[in-house]
Amino acid sequence: MKYDKLNYIIYQLDETIFDARQKVKFSWSPKNTHHEVPKTPYKFNKMQACMGVISSKTNELKYALKAAYFNSDDTIEFLTQLLNFHRHKKLCIFWDNCSIHTGKKVKEWMLT
Repeated sequence: MKYDKLNYIIYQLDETIFDARQKVKFSWSPKNTHHEVPKTPYKFNKMQACMGVISSKTNELKYALKAAYFNSDDTIEFLTQLLNFHRHKKLCIFWDNCSIHTGKKVKEWMLT
């Protein structure tokens, strides 16, 4: 792939909701690897949101948890942390067309 030749770090990003009353059946993770999602510390919360990226080249997994739905501000914060982790490196992120990825705030942030 041409991105490999340009020394990009390639991630796939997605988010999901976990219901505390159900078991996690599927997740984005390296083959034959199980990831446990810690329970939220909030007593009355029945759900937990997870935003994560995985590198198909290195199997590196990074994620953020939240006791509410993610929004554009959360997307920007997550990407900022990812960029800070990979200082001076190029990132290529593949994601879906979810509104928290394509909203005006995120587009403006990406241009800065």
